[in-house]
Amino acid sequence: MKKVTLLVAICTIMASVASAQNRLLLSAYRYHKTDSVIAEAYVTDSLPYVYKLKGKGSAWLYFNSRNELCIKPGKSQSLPASLEITVTGTYKKKKISADFLLLEDNFARNKVVAHRGAWKNTGATENSIASLKHAIDMGCQGSEFDVHMTSDSVLVIHHDPDMEGMRIATTPAKDLFIKKLSNGETLPTLQQYITTGTKQFSTELYLEIKSNAGPEYVKALTDKSVAEVVRQKAQAWVIYISFDTAVLKRVLQLDPFAQVAYLKGDLSPEQVAAYKFTGIDYHYSVFQKHPEWIAQAQQLKLSVNAWTVNDGPVMDALLQQKADLITTNEPEMLMKKISAAK
Repeated sequence: MKKVTLLVAICTIMASVASAQNRLLLSAYRYHKTDSVIAEAYVTDSLPYVYKLKGKGSAWLYFNSRNELCIKPGKSQSLPASLEITVTGTYKKKKISADFLLLEDNFARNKVVAHRGAWKNTGATENSIASLKHAIDMGCQGSEFDVHMTSDSVLVIHHDPDMEGMRIATTPAKDLFIKKLSNGETLPTLQQYITTGTKQFSTELYLEIKSNAGPEYVKALTDKSVAEVVRQKAQAWVIYISFDTAVLKRVLQLDPFAQVAYLKGDLSPEQVAAYKFTGIDYHYSVFQKHPEWIAQAQQLKLSVNAWTVNDGPVMDALLQQKADLITTNEPEMLMKKISAAK
């Protein structure tokens, strides 16, 4: 379970979402069979709701008097790999309900994040469904991908803001879907990407929200990205990343318990922690300039990811420095290095 002093850590964030739509949240979406408490439930209006549980997961879980979601005594060893639950909060005449999917934390822990999926050595196209599947089949800890929004508000997966001369932000989805990727696929949507990624329980999804358009566009893209993750109950898989602090702040307004990592590399670990982000995800050259930031970030309970590392000696240095994650176009090379070091 993600370690958070819940009432203290979210109070300022909750105040900032007072104008947003009221929503029911959980503090964590992964569990271990050794946990007694999995998560806590909160509603963003901060009223003292009482929570009840329905769904298949209620055979294993219950809410105690402190609104903590707990594993029933004697049930830990029989817990399945995933649990579907419906949580309902009641306060006087007010009622709110939400569905969640909780996962046993069996995600890979091999440090390898495939940059735009595993494509370079597999024949797949970067950011394609095939590249995601290859990263999963390879057993990567994570697969990174980039999200844009079309002029008619469809979220699509592509790195550059343009596709074959068409600006994604100003082009309707149907015009983009006519074009094919180099491997014959149609440009994937975020809905399709998450649907594919949530069919397995070992590879995390590193969702980069692109911020190369105006603020209203970026806010809408951020809101719709988080909404799609919530709609598909994919919170256990997804880590949000961005070069834009405003994007990550907005994600945390929508879900104060989301995992969010900053990409730009211009903030110290202390500054990132002050924003209540959960990780730094910097170009490897930043860590060459500030090698002390790796240990400092980890002491602040921030995850440390380095991108995009395709050179063997740079991989070796980051592994020696105990970086938590390494994003690479050469996941096969990094896998071999990690296996050899064991």
